[in-house]
Amino acid sequence: MQSAMPNCQFWGADPVNETNADIFPEVGKFYNIAVGAENGTFRSYVLEDIYRYQEVKYVDIATFLRNYVKRSVIDQIMIDIEHAEYPMLPFLLKDGQLARDSTVICQVNIEVHRPNAEQLKLFFDFYQQLMQEKQWTLMSASSIIGHLR
Repeated sequence: MQSAMPNCQFWGADPVNETNADIFPEVGKFYNIAVGAENGTFRSYVLEDIYRYQEVKYVDIATFLRNYVKRSVIDQIMIDIEHAEYPMLPFLLKDGQLARDSTVICQVNIEVHRPNAEQLKLFFDFYQQLMQEKQWTLMSASSIIGHLR
């Protein structure tokens, strides 16, 4: 990937170190942390050989981009954070922490997992505000087992 796109830089974060630490260096820099809406350590549902709960270090998306990636313009960000996307969505709004940090994201690809009632309300509120802001165009590329991509 780096030889095909030498001007492209790639950063990845995942609480699962197994395999990721081996394959990420081929394309970029890997951080063994979870990214979401808060900073701290949380009990999270992660996939290693099977899905299981474990304590993982979390950083919010603004902290990750500011302190780890250290870039103010992100061409594309891909997010798949196992239901933690719902509380993270406000970071993407015009008055969200990313905007307050002057971080510009050009394109967001996100997997939105099948919501419960509370998550559905969070997503609907986020969607309504997005439509008012006219900052993003939402598209659904596929739906797999209730997840939207």
